[in-house]
Amino acid sequence: MALLEVRNLSKRFGGLWALKNVSLDINDGEILGIIGPNGAGKTTLFNCITGYYRPDSGKVIFQSRDITGLPPFKIARLGIARTFQLTKAFNNLTVLDNLRIAALSRGTDLNEVLEVIKLVGLEGKRNSLASSLTILERKRLELARALVIKPKLLLLDEVMAGLKPHEADELLDVILRINKSGVTIAIVEHVMRTIKKVCNRVVVLDFGVKIAEGLPEEVMRDEKVIKAYLGEEFVA
Repeated sequence: MALLEVRNLSKRFGGLWALKNVSLDINDGEILGIIGPNGAGKTTLFNCITGYYRPDSGKVIFQSRDITGLPPFKIARLGIARTFQLTKAFNNLTVLDNLRIAALSRGTDLNEVLEVIKLVGLEGKRNSLASSLTILERKRLELARALVIKPKLLLLDEVMAGLKPHEADELLDVILRINKSGVTIAIVEHVMRTIKKVCNRVVVLDFGVKIAEGLPEEVMRDEKVIKAYLGEEFVA
């Protein structure tokens, strides 16, 4: 069953179509991968879903409610959270204080915040300043800041960027735990190993158009996807 539906979504910047008639579903409980070359429209799609951009046409339906064009804070209150490509923690505050501030918008209590800290693996860092965290720990904090608003749907925008392979594996384990806790996830990612490991389905964008959708193994054998993104030398 679709938790979120995108229907014929289009967004234009001047003469450039960042998205053109894109339709897709994010099903309740799944991890959906969204891939494509740079400039394909992946982040623009997230921005339209979360209210940072207003689409020129089309609709975004969340739990049977039309949320198209609502401001970001209202969409967050309805249960959609996201991360950004650049982490946005308050460096002069502790991990715990960062999360308590983020939790204010949903009235999340301290015990719930502590549960989130445990879920993302930052128990030993709760009283550390954000400025002292490693890149991996900052990624964990970014996930936690999204989780304390109690989302039903979590959108992850290149959350693996800058991580070494073993660090990415650790963060993948966190993402799988988050999903198993009941949070539906859509992830924009360039690392195909990540997509194959965690995603139930994959959507591929190219120049703002959806060119493929299906199981990871199927999509990675699609000739259009190989030509547009993966390269002829790719072997799924």
